[in-house]
Amino acid sequence: DGEVFRIMAEGSTPARVSAFQAEGNQFIIRFDAVAGQSYALESRNSLGGRSGTWTNEQVIASAATNRTINITNTLTGTERYFRLRNE
Repeated sequence: DGEVFRIMAEGSTPARVSAFQAEGNQFIIRFDAVAGQSYALESRNSLGGRSGTWTNEQVIASAATNRTINITNTLTGTERYFRLRNE
């Protein structure tokens, strides 16, 4: 429906994003988290220029074992960019 989603994984050992999808006004991202590593999911409405900042959507605390993380986020507007980075 004209919506654009972009995912970027950043950090020394970027998370492996295994799935992402939009369902209605919900955006779902799934990634494999590495043991001992915490992550932050951030969003931004535009990538144009250097203006604006990334908004912290959720911090995923580290755990003792590898695991799969599912995050659901409510979408607003028609364009949104996400990045997943190591904390």
